[in-house]
Amino acid sequence: MSTYLVAWVVGEFEFVSGSCYDGKLPVRVYTLPGQCHSANFALECAIEAIEYLSQFTSLPIPLPKMDLIAIPDFQAGAMENWGLITFREVTILANPTKSTSAALQRVGYVICHELVHQWAGNLVTPSWWEDLWLNEGFATFLGEYVLDKLHPEYNRWLTFLTQHLNHSFSIDGMEESTHPIEVKVIKADDVDDVFDTISYSKSASVIRMMFEFIGEESFRKGFSSYLKKHAYANAVSEDLWEALAESSGRSDLTAMMKSWTQQAGFPLVSVKEIKSEKKEDINNENERVFELTQQRFSKKNLKKLIDIKQKGKSIDQKDEQQQLWQIPISVYALWKGYEKPIKVSFDLKDRKTIFKIKAPIKDCADGIKESTLLWIKLNAEQIGYYRVLYEDEQIMNELSNELKHEGKQYSILPQSDRMGLQNDLFALSEITAGELISFPFCLEFARAGYQNEDSYAIWSDLLSNIRSRMRIFIEGAVNLAEENEQLNKFGKEGNQELYKLNNENVRKILQNYDQWTIDFIIKKVQELNKKDDQISEKLNVQGGQNLEFINNQQLKNLLVGLIIRSGHKSVTQQYVNEFDTKILPALSQFHKELIKKSSQKEKEQSVDENDKIQFELRKEVDERLAIAVNSIQSERRGLCFCGAVESSNQSQSVPGQYEISSLRRIALFAIYKCTSPLLLPNDRNTALMYLCRFTSQEQIQSMMNLIIENEEKGIKRQDCHHVAFQLSGIAGCAKKQWQWFTQKKEIEGEIQRPIWNTLKSRMAAMLLSYFVQYASSSIVPLDYNDSISQEVDEFFKENSKLLPPYAVRKSLESIKDNQVQWQKSADVLDWILKF
Repeated sequence: MSTYLVAWVVGEFEFVSGSCYDGKLPVRVYTLPGQCHSANFALECAIEAIEYLSQFTSLPIPLPKMDLIAIPDFQAGAMENWGLITFREVTILANPTKSTSAALQRVGYVICHELVHQWAGNLVTPSWWEDLWLNEGFATFLGEYVLDKLHPEYNRWLTFLTQHLNHSFSIDGMEESTHPIEVKVIKADDVDDVFDTISYSKSASVIRMMFEFIGEESFRKGFSSYLKKHAYANAVSEDLWEALAESSGRSDLTAMMKSWTQQAGFPLVSVKEIKSEKKEDINNENERVFELTQQRFSKKNLKKLIDIKQKGKSIDQKDEQQQLWQIPISVYALWKGYEKPIKVSFDLKDRKTIFKIKAPIKDCADGIKESTLLWIKLNAEQIGYYRVLYEDEQIMNELSNELKHEGKQYSILPQSDRMGLQNDLFALSEITAGELISFPFCLEFARAGYQNEDSYAIWSDLLSNIRSRMRIFIEGAVNLAEENEQLNKFGKEGNQELYKLNNENVRKILQNYDQWTIDFIIKKVQELNKKDDQISEKLNVQGGQNLEFINNQQLKNLLVGLIIRSGHKSVTQQYVNEFDTKILPALSQFHKELIKKSSQKEKEQSVDENDKIQFELRKEVDERLAIAVNSIQSERRGLCFCGAVESSNQSQSVPGQYEISSLRRIALFAIYKCTSPLLLPNDRNTALMYLCRFTSQEQIQSMMNLIIENEEKGIKRQDCHHVAFQLSGIAGCAKKQWQWFTQKKEIEGEIQRPIWNTLKSRMAAMLLSYFVQYASSSIVPLDYNDSISQEVDEFFKENSKLLPPYAVRKSLESIKDNQVQWQKSADVLDWILKF
């Protein structure tokens, strides 16, 4: 047993209990006193997952007991200590009648993930950290696999695409800061740097591809054989490939998988149709011929591709020596007259290959006919770890028409393919800064093809892709307008590299973007409102919650939340009213003093009778507040929090609104700091997220100050990086936040960074790294001489020994990419101003 898996927990706890294996394995979930009522969902999920995994691996857990425990303040989301798994409260405590579907899914997934570790990582441990993916990749993939088996109504494989596949693409596409799955780790102190998206999400995505490639049963047998052979010992990647190759009968599996685990990045597969020049083949719809080309998805390679397409340059011989992957290609092809697409599969091992699709023969009333090809879609169901570029406009038009599904109730394209199409398109636009595919074209493609979309996961991914590009554009526009306003005060010309922006232009940009957003989604919201009653009536008859109900509920919350943030007053008002009438009356004077106290210096106090009175008082007022929060239906709570914030932001300049805005902010902080066990941890997290979205300069500064307060008065150490992430998303705030926490002061004759020093003393190394990455993610230097670029470089040089190398490179590359995106934003500005 590895020493990193040993744990003790000492404290006052309560527990709920059950058992597996006909009572032979006790299973308990421990909580702080008073929280046991929120542990039953976790207990049920843990028991079911242990039973399922034991059957899947043909190996029971070789322990006398299995305990899971909720920790109030914990660096990681959870830790798989053998037989005593520790969790943050938010990743294990949930209540099916009071929690949102998203909160229940999060708890279910984290529990399944950590229980997979009892086999992958604990029973069989990697020989060294370079094979960390054998732990985290399998725990991520099988965690989702098991949760899907236990709760198919969650539709987890679609969520997998957003949370793992697409997310890992965005990180793995950063060629200067990514790394292979099997990454060299020289000393154990460096291991924090590789507990990242590559080791978790990319590894899981590659395992999923392999799982589909060899089949479920071959995978199960091979994984079980690997565990049995190396139980209570160490293993390396080759040990796994050997077991899976034997179970699947694929002797080429090791070579194939090494191409994915031993080199960084991933391939872009370009497809174009080859038209025959032979007279007899013209307009031959019965056989279509396509050429596939693979190359690494990178800025350099796509720049070369643009030069070839636009400037007629020839392919450099060096390009033929680039990385190659052994890619399992799968293609969906829909033929006229068929209800479902036909799937074609083959391997792409070389730089290029040709494949043909021949029309199926169909019996018709007037004889045998061959059909016409309507469209093809590469990477069927997004199983492969690669992106796709359709070089022919005709193919994209055919797929766009299918997405619209005019005259049909549903698109024939599976949900995963509908998600993949838009995600690849936006990614190609982003990495080429609009040179290959413009951002306005992506928006038009989305508007034309996705306004009838019903899937929450697809809408979530699509809107995230739009926000990602607009976030950088708006941050740059706000910074440029402020710079130009300053220059104009001194009678100087403003920056005209993009446009001569001022604050009035920026207000118009924000208003137009909000209006475009509302126009884009309002029809779908109205449609969902009509569906609500129909689905509720159906569930009352059938009982329980099904996939359609959960999907519609999550989708409605997503879109209504976006409408609120876009300034739709009538929609916002109904949620503000509920917040003001239910939450504000529950605020006590004690709660109103919370933020005030956080700005005062801590005084030394002894524990006396007055402290006990204060404790009892807080217990009473926090319980009242928790009851008030719980009186709002679980799926509406976040929208009420959102409405309270956005209503306050929109009325900053309205006389008499300052007091109500302050009360709403106090209420959210009080919910975050609430000590009552009646309040679920997810509600505290949601309150914190919206607390960070007040946009007045005074409120932003107050929020930043709370990061460096002590645990009792300010933000928990485990949550500080989340605050940095939220603040970086406020227009114009990224630069201010960075300059705030990196500011220099002379202290006792020495130049220091006092706030940074406080953060270093508060946060563990991994969370500190996350904080810096999130705080820098939206920085947009306006040009190469921008002072912020110099400040960032200087800061990272100073902290090169403290911050992990990959994290530093990722931050620097992200800032550089933001700068390029901003400087090539003329088409975005034209689009938004003309809207």
